[in-house]
Amino acid sequence: MMELSIETQDKTVESYIKLFTLNEVADHWEYNDCWIVLRDRVYDITPFLKEHPGGEDVILENAGRDVTVAFYDKGHSKDAVEMLGQYCIGMLIESERIYSRPTLCRKEKAT
Repeated sequence: MMELSIETQDKTVESYIKLFTLNEVADHWEYNDCWIVLRDRVYDITPFLKEHPGGEDVILENAGRDVTVAFYDKGHSKDAVEMLGQYCIGMLIESERIYSRPTLCRKEKAT
């Protein structure tokens, strides 16, 4: 795991994002330790498994992997995307990103 310092246009903010590799995410595929990648962001959704409207099994089938295509194929709502912010723990390292440049997780936006 690495950390990335983010600078804003207004001032330098000592905000840090934890960076993970896909191999690190792949180690978290079980019911008691469940991570996913969605649009290059890493989420620890372990606490959400029991609450998922589609059931925990559908998440566990994809645990430890990039779920972006599967997530959007199921037609998740904008609210579902926003709700994920509370589970964001970091991003993929830059060389493994497909969708984005370095940005803060929604819950960690600098003010």
